[in-house]
Amino acid sequence: MSKGKTFKYGMPIYGLHWPEGNTIYLCGGGGMGIKNRLVCASVQDGHLTDQTAEYLFGENCPMRLNMLPSNKSIVFAMGQGGIKRLDIDAQGRVPKFTEITGDLQMRISDIKAEVKCMSVREDGGYLCLGFITGELIVYEWPSFKVKLDLSGDKKLADGVRDVDFGCLNGSSVTGSVSSAEPRKGCGHIVAVTLDNGTCELWDWEKNSFLCRIEPGKLKQNLEKSIIISSESKTVIQKLPSGIERIQISKLRFARDGSGDLFTIFNTAQLGGHVARWGGIHALSSANTSTAAPSTSHQSSLPSLLACKKVSEHPCTCFEVSRTGNLLAFGTSEGGVVVTLAVRSYALVRKLLKAHMVFTTGITFSSDSKYVLSVSADASARVTEISNMSLNAAAKRDGAKIPGWARHLQGAMLLILLLLVVGLQVVRVLKQRGMSNGEIEAMVRRLVGLNAKDEL
Repeated sequence: MSKGKTFKYGMPIYGLHWPEGNTIYLCGGGGMGIKNRLVCASVQDGHLTDQTAEYLFGENCPMRLNMLPSNKSIVFAMGQGGIKRLDIDAQGRVPKFTEITGDLQMRISDIKAEVKCMSVREDGGYLCLGFITGELIVYEWPSFKVKLDLSGDKKLADGVRDVDFGCLNGSSVTGSVSSAEPRKGCGHIVAVTLDNGTCELWDWEKNSFLCRIEPGKLKQNLEKSIIISSESKTVIQKLPSGIERIQISKLRFARDGSGDLFTIFNTAQLGGHVARWGGIHALSSANTSTAAPSTSHQSSLPSLLACKKVSEHPCTCFEVSRTGNLLAFGTSEGGVVVTLAVRSYALVRKLLKAHMVFTTGITFSSDSKYVLSVSADASARVTEISNMSLNAAAKRDGAKIPGWARHLQGAMLLILLLLVVGLQVVRVLKQRGMSNGEIEAMVRRLVGLNAKDEL
């Protein structure tokens, strides 16, 4: 079986998923002689194999896919509108796919509009769909009971570009937050970005709007600022120097237990930046004092904690590793960038031309040792994250040396300095004719000790 770090699968690839193990799932197509299909392949020692299984969708192209946490079902957003679910039997050498039937299929078939993005909460209990026409709906899964319905006159101001559920409290992922520290769950929050370049956060359990993050407008003389607002409060925060006229394109919640939110700032001239927002948990906590949907008692808004340039070109896709310590970005020029998810977001890997055209999707292996990226040029690529590159990035970032170690280093340097000075003083005193005994007696007097013959 042929294999390589880069492999072409004969179709533009739009969606991907890499569950635990070696099997990957890719979807795409386009018609005009190009099959619309789901492809399974394998990753062996950092190399991709040819397809091991496929499922054909006929005339309807699968544009996105999400696998449920059980790894037994995949949900697809279809190019002609609506969603489709396939069940997976992966017990044999080759995965087998089955279309669902019955009540669930009937409920799924009621969805007609084009789904532009979707997210499954980490426990598999809820599915959020963002539509190209601005609707946002959260369903209980698989009952399909509607929990949040922003449609009709409630729909958002523009098409939904990206969506993510907040992480649950006590999430099992590991990261920079100590397991002894309380984790800040935001599982009832859903965050979205819109085609107009703004970001909104909603409490889907209470059907309530939490806040909006939007770039300042040139006509407001705020093109170098970001505006954070709820229904009762507005804060204007300056962007870091050199960043202006941004569009918020992609987002993901942090997976380190902090409850923070990452967003991508894209600019045509300045490339792609990653921004980290804190205070999301406090924002949701402020909405728990009453069961009625309300935002009037909010006491805080998210704050921009950090912003770092990660690419010379706009970022087209973005993902956080399941271990929580790495970020991966795909770019408009087919590039792949991997950084640390903490402190200065130090560079781990950078491939300027991983693909011939723009990168359509990116994800990590479950152990974060590899990054899988795909493109509309029909290619998939596996990029290794070596320990050497991780250690080099951590050294640049300063994260490799904990606080207690830095204090110990400082103390040792001080002791060494005192010893050097002391030896220099002894040498000068000897040059002036003092004996070792006289020098010892002088030192004892200086530190308050009596001579031996006085004890």
